[in-house]
Amino acid sequence: MAVSPALQEFESGLDDVGLAKPLCAGRCDTRKSEPRIFHGPRSVSFCRVVLLCSHLEGYIESLVTNVLGFHEAKRNADGACASAD
Repeated sequence: MAVSPALQEFESGLDDVGLAKPLCAGRCDTRKSEPRIFHGPRSVSFCRVVLLCSHLEGYIESLVTNVLGFHEAKRNADGACASAD
């Protein structure tokens, strides 16, 4: 069974998320002097989650686009058959 292009893109995105994993090793910097600034591995983990969500959103969007395209093509094909009768 062929793998969809949407899934291939999503798996490629998971590789991107995995590239940052080594940066998450170690302890988090818990400085309280700058509460609005993230430091160290915690911020990298947060960025990985945001990147993962972005890739998941793109995957779902590609799936929906493919399904809509399939149904539109089917409707057009069915319309062409009906007009030929």
